Amino acid sequence: MTVALIVKWVAAPGAHNVIADVLRTMRERSLGEPGCLSYEVYQSSDDPHEFMLVECYRDQAAVKEHGETAYFKEYVLGRAMPSLKSRQRGTYTPLET
Repeated sequence: MTVALIVKWVAAPGAHNVIADVLRTMRERSLGEPGCLSYEVYQSSDDPHEFMLVECYRDQAAVKEHGETAYFKEYVLGRAMPSLKSRQRGTYTPLET
């Protein structure tokens, strides 16, 4: 079953360019994963420090594989996390109709 990750990142003061660069890299690399169906990144029009990620994966196994990639560990854990003020993450599945 398809899994969507909805993630909100708020960059620490002055770190929004670092976060934007990380997210550009993550989008490019993540879209190359066989289990990644889409990876969209948005920056708030009101506050350049706020970012919203909408990621869709084939299934929960693909989400797990994504988190285990070397670039996830390097860019998200190594570069982005130290530059974030806050991070919220939710996992969603399609509503059955």
